Amino acid sequence: MNQKILEEIGLTKGEIKVYLTLLKTGETTTGEIIKEAQISSGKIYEILDKLIAKGLASYIIKEKTKYFQASSPNRILDYFHEKEFSLKQKEQEIEKELPSLLSLEKQGKKDTKPIYFKDSKDSEQQYTKH
Repeated sequence: MNQKILEEIGLTKGEIKVYLTLLKTGETTTGEIIKEAQISSGKIYEILDKLIAKGLASYIIKEKTKYFQASSPNRILDYFHEKEFSLKQKEQEIEKELPSLLSLEKQGKKDTKPIYFKDSKDSEQQYTKH
């Protein structure tokens, strides 16, 4: 498994370890995940919460114990498409703001003129006024 591609779409190394562990083990408890994925017990719930938020994991409660499982690997592609859609929306927002940003840039360039002065050693220095 090329884990680099999972990193490139936004999963952390910890999320990848836990997700792959869940795929291998099936429905399991945090104790087993910690042991198999070699993740600290302090980080496991944070990682699982992030995977659940991304739709890559879920849990059920049996006899007052949470059992976690991985979502189908097909869900990774859905997650990728959701990120892609979100980026497209952000691109459209940036395109809307671009004229005002370009306007600000033009205003800043109007005031930029080099000013020459002599320092205490009588050598000419250049200072650009912003």
